[in-house]
Order: sequence, then structure tokens, then C-alpha cells
Amino acid sequence: MALRCLRLPVLSLALVSAVGCAGSDLALRLGDVRQDLALARSQGAYRCAPRELAAGESSSEFAEREFDRGEYFAARDYLVSAQASAKDALRLSSDERLCPKVQPVARPHRPEPMPDPLADSDGDGIPDLQDRCPNEPEDKDGFEDDDGCPDPDNDGDGILDVNDKCPNEPEDFDGFEDEDGCPDPDNDKDGVPDASDRCPNEPGPASNDGCPVKFSFINVTTEKIELKQSIFFQTAKAVIMSKSFGLLDEVAAVLLGRPTMQVRIEGHTDSRGGHTYNLRLSQSRADSVKAYLVGKGISSDRMESKGYGPDQPIDSNKTAAGRERNRRVEFMITQQ
Repeated sequence: MALRCLRLPVLSLALVSAVGCAGSDLALRLGDVRQDLALARSQGAYRCAPRELAAGESSSEFAEREFDRGEYFAARDYLVSAQASAKDALRLSSDERLCPKVQPVARPHRPEPMPDPLADSDGDGIPDLQDRCPNEPEDKDGFEDDDGCPDPDNDGDGILDVNDKCPNEPEDFDGFEDEDGCPDPDNDKDGVPDASDRCPNEPGPASNDGCPVKFSFINVTTEKIELKQSIFFQTAKAVIMSKSFGLLDEVAAVLLGRPTMQVRIEGHTDSRGGHTYNLRLSQSRADSVKAYLVGKGISSDRMESKGYGPDQPIDSNKTAAGRERNRRVEFMITQQ
């Protein structure tokens, strides 16, 4: 293998340094095809086998370009096509019956015109002499803008930049919001990275490996933390009764397990008593619930407490059962 690597200077040094000896066999074959095509052209293939010569040269150019990009499978496919065309071009150009030799006509030597150092064919502000894609304008999006080539998919994740919300970060394609082009290291936003989350699409605390905890008193939806029973307070006061501590501890566990969630704690009363009094009472009870959760380690910045008094009933205030339902505390999710 070491001896084969020595022949690599047939290609550009940039290609060899890009792949090392790992791709030397493909590089060697591409060099051989280039030599065969050059020989066929020198034998007059441009006259006797123009199709085969053109096909071989274009396929070899495509193969070299894919090779330069590191796309070895695509390069190999183009190389196979180039080898077949080169073989046909050599065969046809070697047969003097099909391709008689033409005596060269002496022509006066004309020096090649010097390229214009300011020429910019694609008008992207990068002179052709420095532009790797002189006929394709650079897209100037802050990603490899100096090479002169457009980059329609900066991060190479298969989602074009025009549709990619994170054009410089490849999508992780884990089955969760894979169309937006953004990686999602924590799908359920529970603070436990997906790599170590046993339930990556269901929020749960780190203490339970990122999986949801089974609750007895609450149920979490996309809009609210639903309570299966009321929060009990001392009559006409904002003092929480101990029998509601278990329920509030489960609410705290949800908020601890979902560090980005924010809630509005709403206090409501029935219609008995004065309106101003009920507003104050409902506000005080919402504040008491918030204070309890702060004591359980929930940041106050994540919670808003609001008293609505009797203004938002969910049942009739004409019956005892209706009034009991109206006396309630609700947890509305304002941010997941």
C-alpha cells in the first residue's frame, strides 16, 4: 500500500492531503483514467471518438470533484463510467483504420492571454482567480463566504437553509421535530439530556431518569396542571390545611421536573360575601399556594399568583355543590 501511495502526485496535492492513504486506491485509479484519456486525446480521439472522450473527461471531472468533497461513493460511480468511456476512446483512437493519423500543421505561436485579475463572472465580489465556483455566486450567509461557492445547506443535514431554522447546526433526526433543521438535545424539555433520558419524549425529573412520575392527586395537560381534588384552606382564611400538602408536593415535583415550565396560580371564590372581600381572599389564597411552592424549591419567577374572586365561576352559585366547585385554585401553564 505504501508503494501505491507514492503515485498519488498524479492528482492534486490538496486531494491527497484530504484523504491520505485511506483513499489512495480510488485516487490511483482516477489518475490512471486521466492518463488514459490524455493518451486517447493525443491519438486523435477528439476526431474519431468525440462522444467517448467527452463522456470520459466529464465523468472523471465529476469523480475528482466528489473525491475532493469526500463523497467517495459518488466519486467511485463516476469513476466507473469514466473508465468505460476511456477504454472505448483508447480502442477507437488506436485503430488507424478508424482514426488515421493527421499530420500536425505548424501554426505560429500565440501566447495565451493573461487572465484579468479583476474578472468576476458571477458578480459575487470574489475575483474568478480566487473563486472556486466562478459561475455560481456566493450566497453570503456567514458560512464559508470566502470560497465563492454557494452553500444551500450549510450544516449538511439535508434541510435547505431556506427551510432550516438552525442552518449551522445539523438536525439530530431522532424522530422529534425533525423538519425544522434544529437539533433537540432535550426533546421533552425536562432538563435531562436525551442521551441519558430513559423517556426522551415524556418529561420527568432526573431522579426518575427523565421519566414521568405517577401522580395520585394531579394530571398534567398541555394547558394546565389539573387537580383531582380541591386545595383546602381554613374557613375564610388563606391558611392551607395539611391534608392538601400531598397534592401541592406533586405540583412541586412537576415544576422541578420541568425547569422551563411557568404557571399562573389562580384563586377563585363563590359569590357569597362582598365582591372586594372575595377578591382579596382569592388573591391571598393564590399567594399562599405560591409561597408553599417556593418553600419546595420552585423559583418565584416561574409563578404568577392572581385572585379572581367570584368573577369566573365554573358552576352555579345557587347550589351548595356549585359553590363548592367555584371555590378553587387552578394552575394554568403559561410556558412549557
